[in-house]
Parts: sequence; C-alpha cells; structure tokens
Amino acid sequence: EILTTGEEAWVLTTKMPFRSRRGDIIGTFGISNDVSELVSTQKALERERNILRALIDSFPDHIYIKDHAGAFMVVNRAFAAFAGVEDPYAMLGKTDFDYFPSDLAKEYQGEDLEIFETGESLLNREGQRRNAKGEERIMVTTKVPLVDEAGERYAIVGMSRDVTEQRLAREALLQSERQIQHIVDNSPAVIYLKNVDGSYLLVNRQFEKLFHLKRKDIVGKDDYAIFEREAADMFRENDILVIEEGEAIQVEELVPQDDGNHTYLSAKFPVRNLAGDIYAIGGVATDITDRKRHEQALSRLNDELMEANENLRNAQEQLIQAEKMESIGRLAAGVAHEVKNPLAMIGMGLEIVARRAGEDDKRLGDAVERMRRGVERAKDIIKGLVDFSSAHQLKLEKQDLNAVVEEALALARWQLQSANVELVREYSDDLPPVEVDSTKVEQVLLNLCINAAHAMEEGGTLTARTRTGKLKGVERQEGARTERHLRKGDRYVAVDFLDTGPGIEEESFAKIFDPFFTTKATGVGTGLGLSVARKIVDLHHGMLEIVNRDSGGVRATLTFKAASD
Repeated sequence: EILTTGEEAWVLTTKMPFRSRRGDIIGTFGISNDVSELVSTQKALERERNILRALIDSFPDHIYIKDHAGAFMVVNRAFAAFAGVEDPYAMLGKTDFDYFPSDLAKEYQGEDLEIFETGESLLNREGQRRNAKGEERIMVTTKVPLVDEAGERYAIVGMSRDVTEQRLAREALLQSERQIQHIVDNSPAVIYLKNVDGSYLLVNRQFEKLFHLKRKDIVGKDDYAIFEREAADMFRENDILVIEEGEAIQVEELVPQDDGNHTYLSAKFPVRNLAGDIYAIGGVATDITDRKRHEQALSRLNDELMEANENLRNAQEQLIQAEKMESIGRLAAGVAHEVKNPLAMIGMGLEIVARRAGEDDKRLGDAVERMRRGVERAKDIIKGLVDFSSAHQLKLEKQDLNAVVEEALALARWQLQSANVELVREYSDDLPPVEVDSTKVEQVLLNLCINAAHAMEEGGTLTARTRTGKLKGVERQEGARTERHLRKGDRYVAVDFLDTGPGIEEESFAKIFDPFFTTKATGVGTGLGLSVARKIVDLHHGMLEIVNRDSGGVRATLTFKAASD
C-alpha cells in the first residue's frame, strides 16, 4: 500500500464479514498491520540464503548438514553429484543408507553418533570412498557439531575434499623419486646435490661407500666437515664457478681416498627453481685414475716408440756413414800408397835440380822452392790420409785430462799468438782420470785449437774449460758409433773449446766430419782434420760435439767416460 506519507509499505490485512443479529452479512470488518520491516527482513534472509546456497554449490568440496537421525538437512551440488543425485534438494530428509552401501553408511553413522555423544570434531580423516559410479576416491573429511543457543548439539556439518589426483600425483612423484634414487644409488659414479652455501642435500650410495659415511651424517654438512681443507677449497672453488657462470662445467678434481688421491672427472651443473634462480649445484664424478694411468703409460710408450724409431733412423744413418767412411779409408790408403813413392822420387829430383842450379839463377831457384812447398803439402795430405785409414792402435793409460789439454795448448801456442787469440783456462779441480792415448787426444785437441784460430781471423778469445758430471742423455751425431759405450747416468769428463768466431753455417753441419770437406780458404788445411779427430774419438768410445753458441762462435766438446777405480 501507499501510506499517507507517500511511502510504499507492506501491509498484512485481515478481513471478516460483519453480520446482523439474524446472521445476515451487513458489512465487513478488517484489521491491517504494517509488516514492511518483517518483509524486508525476510527478503534479506532470502538473499543471504541464496548467497550461501550459491557459495556452497560453487565449492568442489562435498558439504552437507545432518540431524540427529542422520537425515540430510543441507547438501551441496558436489556431494549430490558424488551420490549420483542431480538435484541436491532431492536428498533432503534422506540418509546415507539411501545412497551408499550399508557398510559405508554404518561407518558414517558411527562417526556421526560419536560426534553427537562426545562433541569432539573429526578433523582431516583420510579414507577411501566409493562414488555412485563405483569409483574409489580418496577423501579427506572434516565433521564438526553444530550447537543451538542452549548449547545443545542439534546437527553435524561435514566437508569432504576429493584428494585422489593429488595423492596419485604424490605417489607418482614418490615413485619417480624412488626410481631416481635407485638409479643414483646403483651408479658407479659419485652423485651429489649441494645448496648454494655448499651444504649437501643429497648423496648416493657410492659417496657413502667411498668416504665411509652414512647419508644422515653427510646431508646438511659442507665439504670442510668431510674432507681436508685443500680438497674442500678446490671443491668450493669449482662450485662457486658454476654459480657465477650459471653453466655446467667439467673439471678434474683430486679426491683423497684410503689408498691415496684419486683423479675424478666431475661434471657440475646448476639446478634452478621454477623462477629460474639457482638454488643448488648437482655433481656427477667419475673415477678416471686408471684411465689417467693408462694414458700416461700410453704416452710413455709412444715416447719410447718415437725414441726407438729415431734411434733406428740414426743407426741407419750411422751405418751408411760408417760404410762411407770405411770406403773412403780404403781408398785413402790406396791413394797414399800409390802417391807416396812418386812424391819421394819428385823430392829427390828437386834436390838434384837445386844443387845443379847456380846461385845466380834466381828464377829457377824460386821455381824449385815453390815445387818443394807443393811436395811438402802433398806429403801432409798423404800423412792425413794414412792417419785416417790406419787402424790407430791406441796406447791407453789413465790420464789427467787437464794435463793433456795443457800439452795440446802448448803445441798450439804459436798458432794462437799469430792469430791474436787470447787464451782463457777454466779447469775443474776435481776431475776423475780418463783412460786415453794422450798423444792421439792431443792431436784431436790441437786440431780443434787450430780450427778455432783459423775461424777468428781478426783475433778473439778461446776458452778451454774442463768439467765432470753424470750423463743425462747421449747426443747422437751423424757417423757416431759410441752410443753403446756412453750411456745415460755414466760419469763423464769433458773439455769444451769455446771461440768467439762467426760460427758455422747451418747447411755445413751435416758435412763437417766428411773427409776433404773444409770451409777454409784454398791451401789452408787438408779437410781431413775433423774426420781424423772423429775417428780417434770413436776409437776411445767417446763423443765429439760441435755446435754454434747462442752468444756467437762455436763450442767444440770432447767427452770421455771416466775411468773406473
């Protein structure tokens, strides 16, 4: 109705007939009450009820309220669907026995009665429930009593959540973790996981076995609590590198074990969370100690094979050179024999010519003198050939090499002074004796001195140095045949001649010991000096080495095996 104030109001009206004494209706009698507030309250309650209904129907959880008799007072759509009922209101007034097997219904009824009797809530009880389709579902149920204003329990509100998918996912995750753990534990590699601070989160059985620790004693600790500081520092440094670079690395790490340090090839990698942040470092370490040993053994074997191949090549070259030298020796002996007698006859003829020539015949005298010098040079060459080809029977005696060197220098004094060469002596005082033919060795040393003097045309310095020690290796020279006599570790005595000349051209080194090869001017030397010297040294089972010095000039080294006591 519209009130006199113009406001709209709800009115509750009651009308009755008004009768006369005879009972005839003569009018109506009515009573009207303003119920606007009541209607407003009812509408508000209806809205709240609708909101509450929409709310519980929107929940995926099963929500219901039961009275003392177990009859449903409220049921949401999720629970109705679980029970196989389309309309939730159709379940009102009915019990669990109307929708579920009797054994389950009795179980639910027992739970409800216990709650009514004790007043204690049932919280998060997990169990299997069968829905209307016969499917077993895993439910987590909570039931609490409802009390009225007097504190009396008049109903039970229950809420059940279907956690089947979560439990299956969790079970699958646990199964996956178990499978991974089985794989990890049965791996021969050491596998681990650390957090960014270096504390272990996970280790496998191989880790426990190698370091004699239980998993529970490792997890939560860092490397410094398990290993020596040096090893822990190395592990931590590599872990930090993974964190800083954000990429996987492969490094070799020395890991202490019962039988000493082992070499491990460690693959370390960052482990990221869903946000992409690194929260851990994973590692897979494989023991490569045996492999490293095998690699080293193969490397040594390869070096030995290469050395053997080089030795074989050198031996072949030495055999070729030796055969060449023997052939030249035989040829030289024949040439010397064939030329020696004619030279003697030429010399006698020159003496006769010189006596018959008068003192006034200067031109003839000069010619005879030049011929004499030519004959003498030819004799020197013949002598060199004879020395080169002869068997050189040695008279070996224990000698002080310093004394032998000094004798050779005395013989070379005039040549050195004539060439303006300064002589420097650096003799070792603790030389052991050597077993040599001093005359032959002096011949070799004198040849080396004269070669040095010829090389320093404008003067210079010649240093004579003696020394002793143990051989670290044997230098192989073309034509040398001394390897079987001087070996690594032998005690040796050596003399070095160091000059300050221009040195020897590289292309000449391969031929300096060849007979008749010389870099000197024509008429200076025969080209047999170093060939004869080498042969003398070979007969002594020694070594003759000639090399250019880095500072300029040449170093000529004569090495002999020290005499045994």
